[in-house]
Amino acid sequence: MSNRTTCVGASMLAVAALFSAAATAQAHPAGWEERPHPTRLVTYQAAVNVLPLSTAGLKALLIDALTNKPVAGKLVTFTNSGGGEICRDVTDTNGEAKCNGPAILGPGVVDTVANGYWANFEGSEHYLPSKKHGLMNLTADPAL
Repeated sequence: MSNRTTCVGASMLAVAALFSAAATAQAHPAGWEERPHPTRLVTYQAAVNVLPLSTAGLKALLIDALTNKPVAGKLVTFTNSGGGEICRDVTDTNGEAKCNGPAILGPGVVDTVANGYWANFEGSEHYLPSKKHGLMNLTADPAL
């Protein structure tokens, strides 16, 4: 291999490294690793079951909004539109929190079916809080 080929190859590697460093700098501002990352919750349709009276299939996915990776080991609380807690769960390795909870007969059940539920992450040292609305339907399925 000639010196010219070696110089061209080394130059191409240097340019590629420069572009890679510039892309990283643009994607994330300086010091982004030290600051709490914003988060995003994704919710799924759940159900108020009338046989037995309960909520089923409450599920949320917690994502680091800067890296788009799931966030594990964080508490997500599921509430009705009035703020009453339905249930809570800690996110698994895939960033998913899911649970079933009680449904108390009365106006709260109608409100939950009509207005859905909220998945709430209160934040932590490394992650900012987030909140997302989820939809509910009404079902009569003893298997849930």
